[in-house]
Amino acid sequence: LLAWVGVSQAATRYIDAQPGSNCSGTSYSIANRACNGSDGPSYTTISAAYTASSAGDTLRFRTGTYANNSGQLPKDNQIWEGCRAAVCGSDERPTITSTGGNIFGWTCSTPGDGPDGWTLRHLDGTGGTGSGILIRGANNWTIDDLDISGYNTAGGEEDYVHGIATDGYFWDGSDNNHYCPPTGWTITNSRVHDPSCTTCITSGIAIGDATGGTVSYNEVYNTYGDGIWFDVAPNPWTGETPNEVTGNIVHDVIHYAFHAEARHRWHLTGNLAYNCGTSGSFDAGIFVRVGNASDNMQNHRYYNNTIMCAGAAFQATNENGNETFTDAVFKNNIFINTSTAAQGAFKLASPYGSASDNYFQYNLIRNLAGTIGVCWNTTDGGAGTDCSNGTTYADSSAGMSSWASVAPTRIGSNFTTYGIGLQYAWMDRP
Repeated sequence: LLAWVGVSQAATRYIDAQPGSNCSGTSYSIANRACNGSDGPSYTTISAAYTASSAGDTLRFRTGTYANNSGQLPKDNQIWEGCRAAVCGSDERPTITSTGGNIFGWTCSTPGDGPDGWTLRHLDGTGGTGSGILIRGANNWTIDDLDISGYNTAGGEEDYVHGIATDGYFWDGSDNNHYCPPTGWTITNSRVHDPSCTTCITSGIAIGDATGGTVSYNEVYNTYGDGIWFDVAPNPWTGETPNEVTGNIVHDVIHYAFHAEARHRWHLTGNLAYNCGTSGSFDAGIFVRVGNASDNMQNHRYYNNTIMCAGAAFQATNENGNETFTDAVFKNNIFINTSTAAQGAFKLASPYGSASDNYFQYNLIRNLAGTIGVCWNTTDGGAGTDCSNGTTYADSSAGMSSWASVAPTRIGSNFTTYGIGLQYAWMDRP
């Protein structure tokens, strides 16, 4: 005697306001966008579809605008997506709006309690009094091909509101600190731009207390602050996987294009930044703030990036005097300072210029506004300062040769002329 046990199958559910009411059973028609077909159930609102759905379902949005004022995220292993041409005849990009805190959001209460394994893709999002998307505590999720704008309608500042943000450490307002760092997450092929507040200093993509993630092939612009920011990482950093930052384009941001601080470890490969920074204290293309309370950074990798900003294309500061920045590799990059002569194109605060700590090879280093190529072991700790307190190497072949002579096996060949510099800077990652 055999007993058959039913297994729940993942379902596809449509979200379409056009029929005017929910289509029960399988009565939804994809072609007619009405309740006269056999293509599955449909719902006019996100909340109705969410209530009816189960973990693993696909919620497929049709063209239109849908409110998500509660910031609801998918359930475990769900896919929420705009309908694609293979199903609906053309690629559709529905718009999700929110007058609440976030377009999509989740805040953990304890580690591991968030919805995991979900995907958001092929959607536009606008609104949210805070961040457009804020994920605290969920794991193994994917954001793919989203367009996020119009967030931060309440005009928040700095650390707290961004276009897409994920972190694992926060204070809930009741003296309760929660620590549930996200892992295994991906933000890819998305665009973040034009928040509602044009005078607030925020980031397009912000990552905090999250490891083993990927930020790839996104475009970030007009954020009125930073481009992509990695804030505090787990303490201590013990066996966590560095975050991969690959193929992103950041442009037209008034502060840093890429910003990492407080233990964070990342690998930057094939990124492009231009029209970034202003002539002032926030003008580095890549800004590495090594210290928050004597925190250290190791294992950074920079391959094949092109950074052209108003100040130093790369800058690492030393705030407390006793942090370390070691085991970093800079290879085949283009670092160009476009307009702030006194900062140089590549700047390392003391003691990061120790020849035994880091490796520099085949980089193109240019200062279009002056003659300083490299600021080496500057003793000041702040961002945006000039090179008067350090050793400088000129933006010339002779200057690069002098820099290399400090430690030929670690510094090696770097260039200031476009011909041979570009030859190496566009090589594939080794």
